[in-house]
Amino acid sequence: MCHVVAKEMGIELNALEIDIQANLNPNNFMGKSDKERSGFKEITVFIKPETSADEILLSKWLKTVENRCPVSDNIMNITPVKIELA
Repeated sequence: MCHVVAKEMGIELNALEIDIQANLNPNNFMGKSDKERSGFKEITVFIKPETSADEILLSKWLKTVENRCPVSDNIMNITPVKIELA
């Protein structure tokens, strides 16, 4: 999404670094306890673009990326998931 939106907005990205950090209690998925959910408690995505675009344009770019990213949308909203044997 970062590259697609940058191209649409006329932003030249020379490089893009993405770092993701998350907090997780592994007890549920490891079968040790089911008192907490097995998912991540918080996910933080750090996006570091190498570009000559100014902060105002980059702020608009980042908001647009966040609003249009299907992964962000699925994480931030309830999405039905079906798990079936094939």
